[in-house]
Amino acid sequence: MFPLLLMLADTVYVSNEASDVVHVVDGATGARRGDIAVGKRPRGLTMMPDGKRLLVAVSNDDDVAVVDLATGTVARRLPSGADPEVVAVTPDGSTALVSNEEDNLVSFIDVASGKVTHEVPVGIEPEGITVSPDGATVVATSETSSMAHVIDRAAAALKQNLPVDSRPRWAAFTKDGKRLWVSSELGGTVTVFNAATWQPVGKVDFTGIESAQPVGIAFSPDGARAYVALGRANSVAEVDATSFKILRRFPAGERVWELAVSPDGTRVYAANGLSGDLSIIDLAAAKVRSVQLGGKPWGVAVSR
Repeated sequence: MFPLLLMLADTVYVSNEASDVVHVVDGATGARRGDIAVGKRPRGLTMMPDGKRLLVAVSNDDDVAVVDLATGTVARRLPSGADPEVVAVTPDGSTALVSNEEDNLVSFIDVASGKVTHEVPVGIEPEGITVSPDGATVVATSETSSMAHVIDRAAAALKQNLPVDSRPRWAAFTKDGKRLWVSSELGGTVTVFNAATWQPVGKVDFTGIESAQPVGIAFSPDGARAYVALGRANSVAEVDATSFKILRRFPAGERVWELAVSPDGTRVYAANGLSGDLSIIDLAAAKVRSVQLGGKPWGVAVSR
């Protein structure tokens, strides 16, 4: 079954922290293709650059599962730290970066050897983590500290702390690496920084939207649009990535959490933690399809 998945143009992987699996969904049709058992409470996940492996932060097992997508099984496990929440990977695929919520650390894992090479202390309850397109900079967010932490990858050292609004969740670099977007769940905002100077250059304000709690961020392939999951507002916002203007909102399930954009930019996939489903948003038609998964869907990744 799973070798066929690699032939599909658009395969969506959704972690489910209550069901201990990663669901496999056909992005074009919404058909469920199977489940991959990965361990206890999987949350963040990311595709390896080769498109053949998926990294999954398995929070209650304190490790990162490496899923072989050709077989649909866990090929190996990488040590992380206590309560890994989000995992990112460098563009060359050599290093996995993990936010460890319990230890307030960011772990650097050498993928080839499977060893933790560095641990960088950050603020309280780190969650979001991202790597710049050139692989030189890692950014982690700390929920309780209300900061984004800029880490020099080569030195494995903290360079700068960026204050943001309350309870930052997600961080994402733009496609060109020139800007960093950080969502603040309780602040109701996304702060945008110049990635050369680390000065704020703008803010997307969602406080006028009832119950809006921005969390996940994903960009269109051309970088012109950003999509922001609005949590308990049960919707996804489309934002102009240059002007920071909110252009449209799409309904989603309850407590939409993380999201991803299809490789061709025509669809947005959003995991809904409280309604137990995946929303597939057709951007051209402005229509939304729901795929029932059960449990508590958390993270989303798409094959490229």
